[in-house]
Amino acid sequence: MSAAAALRLDEPSFEPCPVENVPGPVESGILILCDHASNAVPPDLGDLGLPEAEFERHIAYDIGAAAVTRSLARRLGAPAILTRFSRLVIDPNRGRDDPTPERLPFALLGGIDAIGDRVAVKRRMLADV
Repeated sequence: MSAAAALRLDEPSFEPCPVENVPGPVESGILILCDHASNAVPPDLGDLGLPEAEFERHIAYDIGAAAVTRSLARRLGAPAILTRFSRLVIDPNRGRDDPTPERLPFALLGGIDAIGDRVAVKRRMLADV
């Protein structure tokens, strides 16, 4: 079974793919993960009702983390997985039972309830991947 099949990433509802896979031999004994690599938002969520400038801030992603991860993977000859969606959409290092309020980023940005509801649905979908 391929990794894409195991993670169900080939389903049409997951376009664009929620992760970027950097190939590398598993024999390296290392797997590098980068969970806040991107500030992108799935097309069906639009701009989340936020000004473009908000997506350039740390609240949207870890600035520079993707480049560091790719560089480490190349230097170490190891595979890496980077998330492709902003932490404003999903925070992949948190479990479903995490007590952090689901709308915390939106509360910090002044609250966006209608968009927040759509994001909550998308988060649940992505959490099942």
